[in-house]
Amino acid sequence: MTLFRALARAGTSLFFDAIEIEGAPPADGPLLVVANHTNGLVDGLVITAAIQRRVSLTAKSTLKKNPLLAAIIWLADAVPLYRRQDAVDVAKNLDSFAAVRARLAGGGAVCIFPEGQSHSDASMREFKTGAARIALGCRGIGLKIVPVGLEYDAKQRFRSSVIVRFGDAIDADAFDDIHALTNELEARVGQLATQFRSVREMLWLRWTAELLATNAENPRPLDRESSTFAARAKRIAELRDAYERANRDDVVDLVAELRAYRRELRRLGIAPHEVWLSMHPLQALFFTIRELELLLAGGAIAAIGAVQHGLAFLADRVVTKKTSIDLDHWASNAIFYGFALFPLVTILGIAIVAALAGWRWALLYALAAPFTLVYSIRWSERIARAARRARTFFTFLVHRGLQRELQRRGRALIDAISRA
Repeated sequence: MTLFRALARAGTSLFFDAIEIEGAPPADGPLLVVANHTNGLVDGLVITAAIQRRVSLTAKSTLKKNPLLAAIIWLADAVPLYRRQDAVDVAKNLDSFAAVRARLAGGGAVCIFPEGQSHSDASMREFKTGAARIALGCRGIGLKIVPVGLEYDAKQRFRSSVIVRFGDAIDADAFDDIHALTNELEARVGQLATQFRSVREMLWLRWTAELLATNAENPRPLDRESSTFAARAKRIAELRDAYERANRDDVVDLVAELRAYRRELRRLGIAPHEVWLSMHPLQALFFTIRELELLLAGGAIAAIGAVQHGLAFLADRVVTKKTSIDLDHWASNAIFYGFALFPLVTILGIAIVAALAGWRWALLYALAAPFTLVYSIRWSERIARAARRARTFFTFLVHRGLQRELQRRGRALIDAISRA
């Protein structure tokens, strides 16, 4: 495993709660990976982590202006691409395309994003012809093209989820027209990445799927609370298709009520599935004992993790907030600055422990650092969910009748959605 691939796996595993992979590309032979582009540099990291072979990335040439990104691009051995909107000499793309073809001719794998620019649109942008030009320039070597759909739960949110869908391989030799191949690639990738007419439509369909997933039942215990993002994404796609077939005038009132219900839950700080929380005293007692046990038993390890990594988390968050302009900058900045901040803070901690207690304790500190980092993240997530559920319980306990009213509205919406 290359150093860059190890970094990609570490960075994406820490930032995302789950990376769910569907399908697989060919294990060997020349391979051109073609994907949609919605989350900046993270898209390349996710694909690198998901593919079980070395893959070369392509990146816009202007990224090299940032010293940290330049170092990462060097580690990735990425091929620079020159875009007209960056006011650079696009003629240099001749050399870049030649470098890509050379890697493919050598049996390697290369990833390219034909949209040309990362974005936060509800649907894909029109594909540029670069991928097709590269592929048709490699005729006769047995090149396979694999379409990939990347779909993020909430791409800018720490510990969210992402799906990587690999489609069926395309034989590049079956095409001889650049535009025909470009259209085929755009269609194939579009089938793998759920698309919407607008961001507003995407959001309210996701909220609808979240409400339907509650099944109007008591929520699961916290350790079995989350369903896979793939299951939720499938439901969202089904809702989108149903919405496309529906008469918009017939569902306008339903959409308005759904938004109002969602706003009310957010104002109260209540998750949709916790509207159905059991208020039985024995269940509440069992919940309290179980979560307090976790809080006390894991608190010491989590505290050590906070001491070891708290400064890095804080610095990473501050830098990410200051440097992120668009939604597709957040995850990229958080992960890439983390590549520098976390090792630096860990090395500083090792030096301090060595100076105060000697190298044996410093070695123990270094060996414990990866474990305490992962543990403190997972412990904090669990405690945050427990606190949210406890807050919901007391909200319903204090405001008599609130839960009954929210459940009534929730059931009415679920029934109306099912009818629509």
